[in-house]
Amino acid sequence: MAAKRLLLYLRVNAHLGLTYTHSPEYYFSVFSDSSYAEDTIDRKSQTGFAVLTSGSLVNWKSKRQPTVAISTSEAEYQALAQAAREVQWLKKLRDDLGLPCSTVTIQGDNQGSLSWATNWQLIPRSKHIDVLHHYIKELVEDVRLKVAYVNTKDNCAEPFTKPLESAAF
Repeated sequence: MAAKRLLLYLRVNAHLGLTYTHSPEYYFSVFSDSSYAEDTIDRKSQTGFAVLTSGSLVNWKSKRQPTVAISTSEAEYQALAQAAREVQWLKKLRDDLGLPCSTVTIQGDNQGSLSWATNWQLIPRSKHIDVLHHYIKELVEDVRLKVAYVNTKDNCAEPFTKPLESAAF
């Protein structure tokens, strides 16, 4: 049934597509989001990120997080780290093609996770966070990456982590 709906959608909307415009300065717009412990069986969170260039989607991911997050901020921090790894890969690809890229800013909607990425201080409530996820902190400290706040309503990664309401769809 789902396959038939997909084929019908593609046939009806064959005129739609991604449009890329050429601009002298190439830039990424990156959005990161997470749903906190929404899986009722294992309480793992969902990570989602979207990478846009020239206003069009070039890369995205929606994946269950490998570890259980203790807080919303930790789930968002894990999502930031996953997006950071992907951005570093895309920047390396551009560099290999001879197309250097400036510092990329990842936009997230959780102030706590952004604070951890920019001004990490080990406090008892956050000691449990796995070293794997501190990758983004290192990138921010080395000014290879920036993080910034974006309102949840403007976060392009939101649909990759939570069901989309019919009005928003």
